[in-house]
Amino acid sequence: MKKVCVLGAGAWGTAFATVLAHNGIAVNLWSHEKDLVNIITKTRENNRYLAGVILDEKIHATCLLSEAVDGVEWIFEAIPVPHLRKILDELKPHYKLFQRIVVLSKGIEQKTCLLPTALIQEVLGNTLDVAVIAGPSFARELTEKQLTGVVVASNDQTINEELKDLLENEYFKIFMSDDVTGIQVCSALKNVIAVGVGLLDGAGYKDNTKAFFMVQALQEIKQIMHIFKSVGLQRNATTLEGLAGIGDLVLTAFGKSSKNLLFGALIGQGLSLEQAQQKVTCLPEGIFTLVTLKEIAHKHKTLQMPVLLALYGCIYENKSISYLLDLLVCD
Repeated sequence: MKKVCVLGAGAWGTAFATVLAHNGIAVNLWSHEKDLVNIITKTRENNRYLAGVILDEKIHATCLLSEAVDGVEWIFEAIPVPHLRKILDELKPHYKLFQRIVVLSKGIEQKTCLLPTALIQEVLGNTLDVAVIAGPSFARELTEKQLTGVVVASNDQTINEELKDLLENEYFKIFMSDDVTGIQVCSALKNVIAVGVGLLDGAGYKDNTKAFFMVQALQEIKQIMHIFKSVGLQRNATTLEGLAGIGDLVLTAFGKSSKNLLFGALIGQGLSLEQAQQKVTCLPEGIFTLVTLKEIAHKHKTLQMPVLLALYGCIYENKSISYLLDLLVCD
């Protein structure tokens, strides 16, 4: 039986492991939380992040990185980006050159402004080929085998094809791309837009205003994709219009299971960042990515993104929502 590893036993990592197990693949599911590993082993349920889903026996939970990656060809990382560098540093002594890493996380590292693929290559080696998987895919719906389409992106077409063969089944459909950078930028920034939609929703604004905000923010994302030197304007447009762009944005900005949307709504209802954090299990990626966007704007003075920076002000600087709305209507 083929064996792979999934690093990160949050909701998304656990759900992704269920797809692999459904396809007849043995999965080492790694978590840094030893008590969670014990619970999964004893009950076959990740009651902390994906309660109610019984996990296939082909999923083996472990808190040992050496055990998790031993003998596997594919390593799927689903680590929140703020913690990714630390985990990669711990992984490095156990990583073998033949092993291929696939990015499932969505974000941009603070301070360095590195995308996950660049971060992995920096820590593990610049010659490493790293693939990305992104698209509209809520974890629980994936475990329910709802029809789901995602994009696999790599600079190597062979890797794309091998991942498609490994992952695709009757409910999980794979589309291929070579826009590794553009897909990661879209995946990270759609979370930020979802926070903004949630903020407006929580404050009582209706769909007209939320759609207005979303379109304006999308225009700023196009500029940021160019800053990251994605593969070209034409392919940037294709990526933005596809599953990893508009598809994932619509799901995250309007789906009932969106953590970014719900967290933004808490702020919109008048809670402080600290108060909102007390109501959730963990901060959603969009909150961290907002900080990175502020850093990107500081590094690239010509970059114009007043709407996204206004959203940063609402979340981190206690500015009123009217401050954001005023910038929406500026020419």
